[in-house]
Amino acid sequence: EDGEMTLDKSVVLASLGLIKRCTVWGRFGHDRPVALKPAIELSPKGGTVQGTLFRFIDLVVDECYPNIAPTWDYETDGSEDSVGDKRIRAGPVCMKTDQGPDRLDLDEESNNKRRKHEQRGLLPYPGLPNGSAANQEDDQLFGVLKQKNIEQSEMIVAERTAAAAAARK
Repeated sequence: EDGEMTLDKSVVLASLGLIKRCTVWGRFGHDRPVALKPAIELSPKGGTVQGTLFRFIDLVVDECYPNIAPTWDYETDGSEDSVGDKRIRAGPVCMKTDQGPDRLDLDEESNNKRRKHEQRGLLPYPGLPNGSAANQEDDQLFGVLKQKNIEQSEMIVAERTAAAAAARK
């Protein structure tokens, strides 16, 4: 209507139905794996809406990391993590995000919310808005891992081929 793009309601309903059935399992900031429900919020055009960042923090990030703190706090019972370091009881969480439309909010309420989250240990790391190709560190790191896996696989195949050839002689 009025030249604005509309989102196919059947796609939205199917997506919402799928999301309602999904459960995300992970440790995140918990001592044991926990089941968490994903959240989705869309504008009528399928984009993000004002206030999404702070609702996402309240509904998702706080659930994943109940032990956010401005400084590192370690277990005092002598327990260690999988690499032999003291187990972390609480600490800051770095959240990389382009912050959606909320990055443009400079009003006092938004600034107070940002300040509150930063003071409690949620550290925003700004990504580029709509710059997924330019700021996907995980994808860039995966490329290196994939190449090393290919090289290792080729070495294993070469060793086994040589061993099989030697056994046939």
